[in-house]
Amino acid sequence: MTQPNPRRPEITPRERLATMVRTSRGDMTVWSAPEVQDALDAYQAAVLLEAADSLDESETLRDLTDDHMHDVNAAADELRRMAEEARS
Repeated sequence: MTQPNPRRPEITPRERLATMVRTSRGDMTVWSAPEVQDALDAYQAAVLLEAADSLDESETLRDLTDDHMHDVNAAADELRRMAEEARS
């Protein structure tokens, strides 16, 4: 793992991906900033939905809860809500 550079503030994974689409010609990008933002939002939504589905299907979590999966289902529902928010 790389050490943080004290002279350069850390950037978020989203910011890092957004800068990765830049070309060698400076600030000119292959895609417009809104297109990059939309693609990142769509990817975030897909990851959240995948996480929610994984929670729903987890046998390990089923074994850990006494409340018939209520807590796990609530967590999965929250991930789905977050995914919907990321899409809009």
